Amino acid sequence: MSSKLRGYVALAVDLRAGKTTPRAYLDECLKRIAELDGGIGAFVTVNKDGAIKAADASTARWRSGTGPESPSAASPWESPSR
Repeated sequence: MSSKLRGYVALAVDLRAGKTTPRAYLDECLKRIAELDGGIGAFVTVNKDGAIKAADASTARWRSGTGPESPSAASPWESPSR
């Protein structure tokens, strides 16, 4: 496990360059939650399926060139506007 997860805002350059995707970022977040939350107890529930659906949709927007819907479009907690 990497020592520190970069914030989604710091990923903007890599997202625009196609070096990473919202889905890849989500996968890293979910991995860290699984590894660390048992001892922390920060999450009551994790909507993994909903998060994957939102991250995949965000990834598709980035890949199509339409970019993010909002400044938080790469975050694992993005709330769809629709």
